[in-house]
Amino acid sequence: MEYHRLGQSGLQRGAFNPQQLRDNLGAIDAFEKLTPGVVARIDTVLQSTPGLE
Repeated sequence: MEYHRLGQSGLQRGAFNPQQLRDNLGAIDAFEKLTPGVVARIDTVLQSTPGLE
């Protein structure tokens, strides 16, 4: 899984408990199901990057 946006970064250092690990892995499954149209819409909504061009 790979997704990049200018000006945004994230770091997942690991889960604190088994339930958090399951939740994180579930998010990966959900991300992989996003269509290009949904990703484009998310990008449109998140285009609040003042000063980054």
